[in-house]
Amino acid sequence: MTEGGQDDFFGIIEHIYEILYLGLSKKIPLFCCQWFDPTQDRGTKVHSEYNIVEIKMSGRCILYDPFLLPQKIRQVYYVSYPNICRNLHGWCVTI
Repeated sequence: MTEGGQDDFFGIIEHIYEILYLGLSKKIPLFCCQWFDPTQDRGTKVHSEYNIVEIKMSGRCILYDPFLLPQKIRQVYYVSYPNICRNLHGWCVTI
């Protein structure tokens, strides 16, 4: 992930797997994610002046590997715009 949001990917964790390799005593967690469309202005909008990223919740992308190690992620949550913002229906802000 980068600080500017331009190269970040956003998604939802669908499954968490624990992998146990023979000879290792610790299990390795692996997240299976459903990614949102990272295309600028179609699935993702980055507003650097406000330091926010908007995600179109209906835009999904299946082109990227769904598996990710926990060391590579940060937790965010998605906040919908109020109903009075009709032009932003379906978009959420990442917090």
